Amino acid sequence: DKRQPPPTQDLILLENLEDDRELVLAAVVQDGRALQFASEDLRADPEIVRQAVRRDWRSLEFAAEELCASRDFVLELVKEQGLALKFAAESIRADREVVLAAVLSNGFALRSVSQALQADREVVECALRWDWRALRYAAPTLQVDPKLSLAVVQKNPMALQHMHADLRNDRSLVLAALRLC
Repeated sequence: DKRQPPPTQDLILLENLEDDRELVLAAVVQDGRALQFASEDLRADPEIVRQAVRRDWRSLEFAAEELCASRDFVLELVKEQGLALKFAAESIRADREVVLAAVLSNGFALRSVSQALQADREVVECALRWDWRALRYAAPTLQVDPKLSLAVVQKNPMALQHMHADLRNDRSLVLAALRLC
């Protein structure tokens, strides 16, 4: 007699479900955001949170604070779901190794990192390998950096139109973009 989890929208209506580990685990595998209806104890269960985040990175928002502050746990998660970094503790979002793993998984994780790491050239370059549009989350000084801008234009010549006006008028960048069109 295998019990099936109810659809997420019904979870809040069911009394005592939030303490049933088996049902909560089955529910988060179906819809990671079902974690929000779990008991505090189950929100602190690494396996349940891991499964929820695998299904939906936004689920980390509902995890216990101690898991969101666990460097090793968050590092494991962001290797698969880089955007989950958004809900990690501030100290974790300033941890270079964790941030590098996150931006390699999803370059847009750059928007959730500390200002110091948004100004870190290697971190930004890793994010740009994933998607040139992550440049908008880099520190302002790197957004107008000619070398980074050239790398972005070489990856996608259309990126030039989204760059700072000074860069759009840079002869070498325009030539690089034209050669690739």
